[in-house]
Amino acid sequence: RHLPQCVMLGLKPFRWLKPAAWALLGLPLARCTCPTPGKDDFYACQTDVALGGYVEPLPLEPAGSAACSSNGGCADLGLTAGDCCPATNGQYLSCCDSKRRLETTNSSRRLTAYAMQKKGVTVDDTTLRWCSSRIPETWPNLEASSMGSLRIFQTWTTQWPEEGRHAAWEGLVRFVKAKGVKVLVGTPVTCLKGDDEKTWGWTKEFLAMVGPEHVMGLAIGNELELLHNHADAACVAELFSGGRLWKTFTEHISEFDRMGFSAVPVTSVFTASILTDSVRVPFMEDPKTGLVNSFLLDAIRKYGKRYAFSFNVYPYFDPGIHLNPGTTDKCSLDLPRVICWDKPNCLGPNIMAAARRQMIRLTGRRDDLFWIGEIGWSSPKAEALGTAMADCEEFSSLETFQTFYNGYLQWNLQVPGGLPGPDHAFFFTLRDALNFGQQEHFGLLVSCESLGCKIAKPSFRAEICALPKPPSGMTWQGWAFVALGIFLAMVLGFTCLYVRSPKVKRLVDSSTKRKKARRLAEVEMEGSSSSE
Repeated sequence: RHLPQCVMLGLKPFRWLKPAAWALLGLPLARCTCPTPGKDDFYACQTDVALGGYVEPLPLEPAGSAACSSNGGCADLGLTAGDCCPATNGQYLSCCDSKRRLETTNSSRRLTAYAMQKKGVTVDDTTLRWCSSRIPETWPNLEASSMGSLRIFQTWTTQWPEEGRHAAWEGLVRFVKAKGVKVLVGTPVTCLKGDDEKTWGWTKEFLAMVGPEHVMGLAIGNELELLHNHADAACVAELFSGGRLWKTFTEHISEFDRMGFSAVPVTSVFTASILTDSVRVPFMEDPKTGLVNSFLLDAIRKYGKRYAFSFNVYPYFDPGIHLNPGTTDKCSLDLPRVICWDKPNCLGPNIMAAARRQMIRLTGRRDDLFWIGEIGWSSPKAEALGTAMADCEEFSSLETFQTFYNGYLQWNLQVPGGLPGPDHAFFFTLRDALNFGQQEHFGLLVSCESLGCKIAKPSFRAEICALPKPPSGMTWQGWAFVALGIFLAMVLGFTCLYVRSPKVKRLVDSSTKRKKARRLAEVEMEGSSSSE
């Protein structure tokens, strides 16, 4: 009764049904048992249980005593007698007091977050398509800070069934309006012009649903300087040299303004690979990959400070990280500067400082809007990791992921060199997802079914992500499936009785024969009447 997954599956009203009954109805079995006095079935009470499966929890340190009387968490679960820790499987449970004692005696390990009102998280395709109503209300592993901003890369894609988009939008919009969240809304620019136009139409529908007060900005295009890796040269030339990108950009903004969003910033998001060392041409200007510098000049001339410079920054994929000398799988020497946030040599903040420096060279201003569209870490290793770090196990470990995320939460958005830091930054991402067909593991949660955060360790203050509570009780679809299951069970039972019970078979057969006899008599009477 203490578990959200029991309510989520709509099982609470049907606890009286036996497992055999659930199997007969074709419904999945769920482990919804929590500890009771004298019972040691604690699997479902761990912090990261996935519906339909079990994710191995990380062990907690033991309390001074295993007795429930020595662990305050037991009382919260209604336990007054017996042992709470450890369980029979050797794991220490959430009802043990060791975690609380660890936080009390070692306060330096507790998270202190800064500038959270200027930080957000990106919404991956997994979350948008399958569980947009299950966005954490607070930052994962950080109970006290509400989620204030989101970035969505696209409102929908032509590769997904159209009929699913309204349900996904309703869940997202309901969350955004209820929590006062701002959204950076993206719309793609690709080689498929027809698809882009269709997606832009859907984007306008979404914008109308969410309203100007909840839109932080409009991002038209994402990482277009990398398009040459997936498209032919003719497409890249059409977008940049042929002017389709600029034409699409200005037309979308004109429509955006007519919808009532004229005060909302606009942007196109690029990666840090567009940065150059040049003073005269601060950004990439290559016909083969993208005339980005020309595009940015046109944008600031037309839209001024309304245009936000947006960069995706990924220390995780940086090719300049090296393995330890003389080793083939160790990276402990270079890793600290890659995952830190508060030192002069930290890689991520230095990339951001370089971006601000080039912005100043382009505009002559120090106060242009500066957004970090994505920054994150992958654990386990991302399939797309093609650097030497692919051979270093520590690089993509959960501990490294935790250190990087911890630093992000405590980062005050300052960068080295006395330059103005970014005005906003988005962590990538909510859940693990595919990217160009390759599996990535940048998510703070594993999947839509996961009830807990990916990081579930005693050194973090919160192990459970504060997901919106699903509606209690059964939906009409659930009732329909139950009714269908009961009907099928009755049909199956009657069929078995007919086949295996001679008495029932004789009864059915005799009833059938009587009906046939009556029908023949009626037919004969009708025939005699017609002949007369």
